[in-house]
Amino acid sequence: MAARLGWRWLLKPRVVGKQAKPAWPNGMRCRKASKTGGSAALQLSVARGLALCSIPMKCAVAASCRHPPRRYAAPNEKSQTDRTVMRLVLPALAFSLLLTACSAPPVRYAAAPVASGDRIGISVSQLEVREVSLPTYAQSEEIWREGEGGALEADASALWADDPARGVTMELSQHLAAFTGARVAAEPWPFEDLPQARLIVRVSEMVAGADGRFRLSGQYFVSRLSAGRDYSGTFNVSAPIAPDSGSSGIAAARAVAVRDLARLIASRGI
Repeated sequence: MAARLGWRWLLKPRVVGKQAKPAWPNGMRCRKASKTGGSAALQLSVARGLALCSIPMKCAVAASCRHPPRRYAAPNEKSQTDRTVMRLVLPALAFSLLLTACSAPPVRYAAAPVASGDRIGISVSQLEVREVSLPTYAQSEEIWREGEGGALEADASALWADDPARGVTMELSQHLAAFTGARVAAEPWPFEDLPQARLIVRVSEMVAGADGRFRLSGQYFVSRLSAGRDYSGTFNVSAPIAPDSGSSGIAAARAVAVRDLARLIASRGI
């Protein structure tokens, strides 16, 4: 019979009577030996190993099901400082915007045209006028006044109607063309034929003086592009400002001073 059943029959464990089923960890039981071989002891050890290995895995799964731990960041001193600064700055900014909205808009004043005067002859028929160079303070739109002690003050509510450098250049060109009869234009030269001479004016002072006169002082240059002699000179002209005329009186005095400057340059010879 042993020969017929083979050696597997000899190795199969014998169970005499009913035996109590052992209690395995976590309610696990040892399975019977598979038909492919292996002993009950081997399967028991494997089952125990699986049972022991399953314990930490169950703990890990249970831990993952719990709520994640809360994390608290340390207070940022920079953010607190920024919030404090914003609380202080925003009200001041809102107040300044309110004052700006309530204040009146600035008023612009143009230099009213004045008569150019009698004719003055010059030696060229085509003259180019370069843009007048002004001191830094006079380049702004504000109308400047001389205060006590020679300090220069500007009123933000009173502005020139045009860029000061451009306005003075255009006034010079118009007066020179009017009383000389020559072809005079501000740069860039708009004609195809080149000019015969070029006028350059550099102003060192342009201000409404505390003495009630509008002053213009500086230097001018006449450059001959054709035959002729170059020359230069200085100027110091002024015009009275009407009493209690304010910014409009200053603009009118500037127009007269620029006209007188054009006549001075032409009378000295171009």
